[in-house]
Amino acid sequence: MTATRARLVATLLAASSLALAQQPQHPAQGDYSIRGVVVSAKTGKPLDRASVTLSNADTAARITDATTGEDGSFDFERLQPGRYGLHALRRGYNAASYDEHDGFFSAIVTGPGLDTADLRMKLLPEAVIGGVVTDDAGEPVRGAQITLYRKSSFDGSGKITQARGEQTDDVGAFEFTRLGPGDYFVSVNATPWYATRPQPKLDVQGNPLPDTQSTSSPLDFAYPITFYPDATDSDDATPIPVRAGDHVQLNFSLRAVPAVHLHLKLPGSREPNHQMFIPQITRNIFGQPVQIQSMTSFYSGGAVELSGVPPGSYEIHFPGANGQGAAESSLDLTADATIESPPADPGVEIHGKVAMITGDAPPPSLAVILGFSPAGFNRGEPITKDGTFTMKGVPAGTYDVEVGGPGTAFFIVRIVADGASTGGHQLNVGATSVNLVLMLAQESATIDGYAKQNGKAMEGAMVVLVPQDPGQNRELFRRDQSNSDGSFSLRNVAPGAYTLIAIEDGWSLDWARPEVISRYTAHGLKIDVALSQKSIKISEPVEVQPRQ
Repeated sequence: MTATRARLVATLLAASSLALAQQPQHPAQGDYSIRGVVVSAKTGKPLDRASVTLSNADTAARITDATTGEDGSFDFERLQPGRYGLHALRRGYNAASYDEHDGFFSAIVTGPGLDTADLRMKLLPEAVIGGVVTDDAGEPVRGAQITLYRKSSFDGSGKITQARGEQTDDVGAFEFTRLGPGDYFVSVNATPWYATRPQPKLDVQGNPLPDTQSTSSPLDFAYPITFYPDATDSDDATPIPVRAGDHVQLNFSLRAVPAVHLHLKLPGSREPNHQMFIPQITRNIFGQPVQIQSMTSFYSGGAVELSGVPPGSYEIHFPGANGQGAAESSLDLTADATIESPPADPGVEIHGKVAMITGDAPPPSLAVILGFSPAGFNRGEPITKDGTFTMKGVPAGTYDVEVGGPGTAFFIVRIVADGASTGGHQLNVGATSVNLVLMLAQESATIDGYAKQNGKAMEGAMVVLVPQDPGQNRELFRRDQSNSDGSFSLRNVAPGAYTLIAIEDGWSLDWARPEVISRYTAHGLKIDVALSQKSIKISEPVEVQPRQ
């Protein structure tokens, strides 16, 4: 059952007020039943007073509800053959669908010869991460921004992504509740309560005087962003392993340091009415650029003053004189500095055409999108009626190429570039203009099959459709979880060549990494999806491989 469907089910069913307001379906009565028991995934103990909801697994529409008794049991009777979703919630436990992993779950399939009478629905006890933030003197730090990060396996790359944010209360305390098991990271970002920032010299009208820097302040201090346990760089952060039901206490003691004062000289006119394009200062946090906002700034005749910046390693992104183009400086700041804007990169022009592989004209609502994750760059340009587009001022770099628009999904099946090299759906832009041709397919296929191990249907297996050259075609991966009868369905599959695999307990794998997935593809099924195919049924069961 797909992650999208799982999220729909969770959204629909977790909110009890919404569920009560809905009218349940009343399907025709049948001869099948779904019975089982709700238990603690940690202790195996039956859970009474758990709410269990039965839904249509294909539409996520609620059918009926039950509440478990002292033995944790539930029973849904007189059901028609079909695919059903089960969702359970109980106070003190994380709500979940049946055998849920990574937003996917196994549907319960009823029908002749299928046993659905002895199910065990496992709920994980909620975990909690909490703590207190204090300053150098041991006093609580109020209003500190606490950020929770988690290592995620959803996109198959093992990235560390931001999960939640909180602020400390009046006693410096914070708490993250309803957490599932996993590896977490925590950071603290705060400003000393006594910090006084430098102020600019002003004329009689209150405007900053040109070419003057601010007066100093003996209380211009800052707290470096601090990662647990006491690191100022995310690369040195320590993971916090959390198991079901854990209550983890983390305490931070922040140490104030003299803040860095930056005088940034900008390109362009210094006239009073000249439009100013403000630089951005970012730092790398777990591989992603994050804009630093805990600072004050003011303008002074063609320059920007930034104060309250903690010492550390930063990237400063300078806009061009007219807001176009860009220049960057990597800085390891330890003291006040004056930074001259480097020459802006005017970028190059990328022009070309979008065409359908069928020969039909593409819809004019489409746009060509270039994504450049390391620098946070993202640019989109709509196509014209004849499918052409022009994108100016694109800096050198490696970009992910996409085509997007409302309605039906479109898939890039071929990229031809003159003036740049390509690899999969990536475009390597240099110093010369690029002519780009993108061939699209609109039709997609659905692949249905069964996962088995040693001849027996297996539920809960991670089913992965792996594209050719997986390192360059990550957007073509498709995943599902096998249902109670071993069935699975992979939707929105683009035309192309693939390998179909199933892995037992593979949900924490970095499955999108070529060096990881290659351990399994040698024993998978080869599948070719043609342009005209819309539905593919795999006659041969996919053998579930043990995790390596």
